[in-house]
Amino acid sequence: MLSKMLSKREREVMALISRGLTNKQIARQLKLSPGTVAGYLRSIFDKVAAHNRASLGCERGEPVAPAADDDALGN
Repeated sequence: MLSKMLSKREREVMALISRGLTNKQIARQLKLSPGTVAGYLRSIFDKVAAHNRASLGCERGEPVAPAADDDALGN
């Protein structure tokens, strides 16, 4: 189950990703740098063996809206 695999902050990032927010938008909302968000995203990808935001939705069993102006790990 994902909730046991991910830290609290990773779950927060994942929730915002599922709403379609970009790394920059997530960074602003959580008061983090975009680089820190990208680091959380890489960690999430590693833990769930995902390669992009869309595959994260498959892991959760729900669609993940594409980010408007970020690539999967971009700043």
